[in-house]
Amino acid sequence: MNDSDVPQVNLNEISGQLEIDYPARWIYKVIGNDEPSVREAVLETVDAPDVTIELSNTSRSGKYISINVEVTVQDETQRQGLYEALRQHRAVRMVL
Repeated sequence: MNDSDVPQVNLNEISGQLEIDYPARWIYKVIGNDEPSVREAVLETVDAPDVTIELSNTSRSGKYISINVEVTVQDETQRQGLYEALRQHRAVRMVL
């Protein structure tokens, strides 16, 4: 395969939202300074019986950790609401 065989995408032509079929399992990557605090933040924020929380990574220096939070979301409003609630928690540095 050479470069001429690869489809070209013009990013200016891409528009609209990601299409998700709900309900859907969704994974948030939550980053913070220590695992117990981040886990507690998730448990305070995500009120769902099917939530799973797994350690994902620890920075080389040990200053940051990331955990994967997997949960079933019922619709776009719930998905965005959980993202915002996690992002605003004092123990959370970033949510992806």
